[in-house]
Amino acid sequence: EGSLDSIGRYLDEIEEEYRYVPRKVWTGNGFLDFILNQKKSRAESKGIDFDIDSEIIPAWGFSDSEISVVFGNLLDNAIEACERIEGRERRIRIFMKKRGDIVAVRIQNTMAEPPVRVNGRFISGKKQSGLHGYGLKSVRRVIAKRGGCFDCRADADGFRVDISVFGTEDG
Repeated sequence: EGSLDSIGRYLDEIEEEYRYVPRKVWTGNGFLDFILNQKKSRAESKGIDFDIDSEIIPAWGFSDSEISVVFGNLLDNAIEACERIEGRERRIRIFMKKRGDIVAVRIQNTMAEPPVRVNGRFISGKKQSGLHGYGLKSVRRVIAKRGGCFDCRADADGFRVDISVFGTEDG
């Protein structure tokens, strides 16, 4: 948005969170593990059950900024969807595995009600109109750039995102 003040506040927030976020290794990628730990801590502080089932994946092929776009957006969306739930289970599940050269990621979350879909695309439930739709577009762009597959769907069980990309040998 071009606001240097906003960027400064965001960096201050990340620095503060970094000091207090538990450091568990989920994937072996330090930056991704930090994001996973940060989002897990944030979700659990809001009463959301957050489970990660991952193995060490030595070679993702994503830059730190791409990891931030993909996992930051998807997990923020999942947390926001769970925050809107009242009186029933609030849950996020993440599965990450590498089979051969393929890294597969699934992120599932419960939600209060299915999102609106227009022309095959989900419409954001954010109250601030200027924030609609950029997150998933950015995620799709990164996955496409890496030659991967991206699918998201909503049903009675919640929202699910599936990603598959080729890992690299050089990380």
